[in-house]
Amino acid sequence: MREEELTHLMHLVKALNRHTAHQHILEEEAPSDRIVVLIQGSACRFRRLPNGRRQITAFLVPGDICDYRFLSSGTVGQSVAALSPVAVARIPVEAFVAASETYPVFMRAMLSASAVNDAIMREWMISLGQRNALERVAYLLCELELRMRRVGLVEDGSFSFAATQADLGDALGLSSVHVNRTLQELRRRHLVGMSKGVVTLYDVDSLGRLALFEPHSLGYDRAGRAAVPMH
Repeated sequence: MREEELTHLMHLVKALNRHTAHQHILEEEAPSDRIVVLIQGSACRFRRLPNGRRQITAFLVPGDICDYRFLSSGTVGQSVAALSPVAVARIPVEAFVAASETYPVFMRAMLSASAVNDAIMREWMISLGQRNALERVAYLLCELELRMRRVGLVEDGSFSFAATQADLGDALGLSSVHVNRTLQELRRRHLVGMSKGVVTLYDVDSLGRLALFEPHSLGYDRAGRAAVPMH
């Protein structure tokens, strides 16, 4: 976006809220007339079944839209919770739609982000059905590294990620014990390190081959650029 467009977009932000780790940012089916953007920290989108079991359907990184259901409905699609202390910006949907008439790039960027979100969810479904435990964990770490690098949050192969092994299990369909054993195997192969909320990928290319990771399936090239630039 041009500087003028970015400035106008920032003026649309009507609230900047902070949430502590584990605090809910959005509640499923709650009325929503705001676009909620994660600015800082990490969060997850999830659905909890009536018996209490939880399925995490997305991990959110800075720059992500917390929920896209505003595009078709006035209620939140799935709950969103902070994994670490976070900051979120809230933009009134009506103001965003009105501004998009003057700046069409706003809506194009939103639809592009929604398409990437859909692509990530499709790959997660493929992981649950076709990748084994080692491949699932490796794939998720490759995906997160690419998304974090795209927003400038990877340094020397490392990035902050506050998810616990239980969180990873709820996303990947694995028990915490299985996640722990899988991470130990990745460490043994000198591919991954995890310590105090920091993930380090020592050999991204080898990890990607293990994970059967293909950046183009998410709409990006290996450098994290959108396959179809938004003008």
